[in-house]
Amino acid sequence: MALSVRFSLTLFAAALLGCSSGGATKQDGATSDAPGDLTVPNDGGGTEVGMLDCAWLEGSANCWQSTFAPATSCLPPTTESGVLSADNKTCTYASGVVVTFASPVVLPIPNLATWDFVMTGANGQPCLQFKTDQTGLTLTVGGQTFRETFLVGNGLQFTCPDGSVVYTADAYPLLTCPAAGPLELPSAYWSSTDTSVDFGLQGTSTLSTLLFSCTKS
Repeated sequence: MALSVRFSLTLFAAALLGCSSGGATKQDGATSDAPGDLTVPNDGGGTEVGMLDCAWLEGSANCWQSTFAPATSCLPPTTESGVLSADNKTCTYASGVVVTFASPVVLPIPNLATWDFVMTGANGQPCLQFKTDQTGLTLTVGGQTFRETFLVGNGLQFTCPDGSVVYTADAYPLLTCPAAGPLELPSAYWSSTDTSVDFGLQGTSTLSTLLFSCTKS
């Protein structure tokens, strides 16, 4: 029997273009913006509020990339697949890597799914935590947290682990950044069937990085 397949992309680009997408997207066309949308940037308690533009995304100040970078050493090999537990709450790799979901994974993944999971490395130590909601996404690695927040209209704000903030009131120009356009934006992507799910992040130093690939036994 053929399995249903779904693919979703949590790009801010999708929200800007009014497309249906999953996870961390603002619902354009709704009667109101996502709960918690901000009209002006919040400095996060840091000392710097800068401009979010292509130069920032493609430069050394990109704290999404630097926050994620240490996690690459504890991710499972892309040649391996993990096994989902009977209750879909964990995904375990033979190497020892474990993905623990705050709520059981529903397969296939709904288009507007939100995510909340922790990955533990083969050494038993925390690797990363990733969360999305209707206001944005959060990535924590080694105690360092990056936050992406949707602002009213087409605005977008990034808060770095040191509390510094960059923002733009209009994120449309970011879709055409010269290096890779929308693929440069912090986001998540996934594909799923009735029995499996693949999940990764975009905007990393390699543009996209697969975090896990899990299958029902």
